Amino acid sequence: MIQLPPLLWLQAFESAARTLSFTAAGSELGVTQAAISQRIRLLEDRLGQKLFVRHARSLTLTPAGQAWLPSIHDAFSRISEGTTEVFGMTSEKPVTLRATPVIQQSWLAPRLVALHQQKPHLLLRLVSAIWPDDFGPEGADIEIRYGRGEWSGLEMLPLGD
Repeated sequence: MIQLPPLLWLQAFESAARTLSFTAAGSELGVTQAAISQRIRLLEDRLGQKLFVRHARSLTLTPAGQAWLPSIHDAFSRISEGTTEVFGMTSEKPVTLRATPVIQQSWLAPRLVALHQQKPHLLLRLVSAIWPDDFGPEGADIEIRYGRGEWSGLEMLPLGD
C-alpha cells in the first residue's frame, strides 16, 4: 500500500483546489498563504505531479489535480460524516426551544421522533418556562406559546387552530 501524504498537505490541497486560492485556503485552515503554498509544493514533490498551474493572480487545477480533487473531497466528507455519526459531533450549534411543560409533554414530545428522523444531526435544547415573564427572546431560538400570537417583537407562526 502506498504511504499517504500527511493530512495537513491533503487538507491544504482540498481547500486550495476548492477555492482556487492559497490565500482563501490559508484563511479557512487558520494558516498563512505561505504555509499553504509550502504544503502544496511538498505534496507535489511527493506525488511527482503538479496539481496547480500558478498564474500571476490566480490558480487553476492541472488535469491531475482535477482528477484527484473529487476523491480527496469525498474522503474528507466521509471522515466528517463518520465522526458525526459515531461520536455525535457536529459543527452546528444547538437550537434552543422554550415552551411550557404542558406544551412540551402533550404537543412536542409526540413529534420528537419524527423530527429526529428528518434532522438526525439537529442538536435540540429544551427549556421550560411556566410564567409569561419567563418568556422572552433572550436565550431561545424558538418559543412555543399558547395564545393568539399578539406578542410584541416576535414573529408568530400558528401551529394549529
